[in-house]
Amino acid sequence: LHGITYACSKTSAVEFAARITPTGYEASCQGLLSLILGIGSVIGLSLGGWVEETFGPNILYRSYAGVVGTGLILFLGACALDKRKADEYEKVDKQGSVGLDANEGLSS
Repeated sequence: LHGITYACSKTSAVEFAARITPTGYEASCQGLLSLILGIGSVIGLSLGGWVEETFGPNILYRSYAGVVGTGLILFLGACALDKRKADEYEKVDKQGSVGLDANEGLSS
């Protein structure tokens, strides 16, 4: 089960990085993603081992839950902010201002 969820998670992260990156910079963003995941693994494994030895497994897993909860809140906040920005761009475009149309490039 872990292999399946890891593969889905990694594939989703790479796809998400490719979607939010400007055209032509997809490979750079995926390289940065791999760097961050690698550094995160090293720090997480080292810190996790120290916390478990020092404070015990209960504190370790509670701290994991706190980190995941914080990440979820930040992710949902970023999604809400992105939605508001997209709505503002759409509103400006409907008023006849110069805007970026996904199908035509710049339109007036």
